[in-house]
Amino acid sequence: CYIEIDRFDSITKDREEFVVNTLVKVIAEAIGSLIGKRDVVCRFTDKVFCIISYGRDAVKYRKLANELLQKVNKNPVKIASDPISVSLSIGICFIDEGFANSHEVVAQADMLVQGLIESGGNGCQVYHARQKQHKAEARRVRWEKRVSEGNFRIVYQPIIELHGEPVPKYEMLFRMLRRETLPEQFLSVAESTGVIERIDMEMARRAIDLI
Repeated sequence: CYIEIDRFDSITKDREEFVVNTLVKVIAEAIGSLIGKRDVVCRFTDKVFCIISYGRDAVKYRKLANELLQKVNKNPVKIASDPISVSLSIGICFIDEGFANSHEVVAQADMLVQGLIESGGNGCQVYHARQKQHKAEARRVRWEKRVSEGNFRIVYQPIIELHGEPVPKYEMLFRMLRRETLPEQFLSVAESTGVIERIDMEMARRAIDLI
């Protein structure tokens, strides 16, 4: 279960550190009040919590997520006379033989959450591994279309030698305009879906155009 605090950057911007820490503590306590003895919870990033749970099916997990959403949405969090309206986006992903490793599980849950956030957040989505093949094919078609239509950008990262270099060098990095994976997962997903060859050809073409 991947739980992200919606609009975290805008909510915490210009607020004092103790307010941010208190807000995170309130969310953590809300999660802690609902989990069971067989659940393991952690703060994954500054705005994300994760739960590893045993013995819950999709119905029970949705019930947990909906209870958490209702608990957080019920009233604004009031910290030092500063009311803060908070909502969450929750991605639920079941661990089974359909995933190669834990990174794939986290990446899939994160993708569910990013999709929710793009739609306004404050919701929950569940992913089952049996949907993986269908989603992978849909992603392949979607990514090939984006590459062919130029819906990406090239980032030029300078490479500078410590002892100085008379001619500057740059590393070309491929970035989709709409993120669907964690950055560190992009290449492996592109390879698994067969889109990497299209990307390689486009990168080579761009490099040649610069010469």
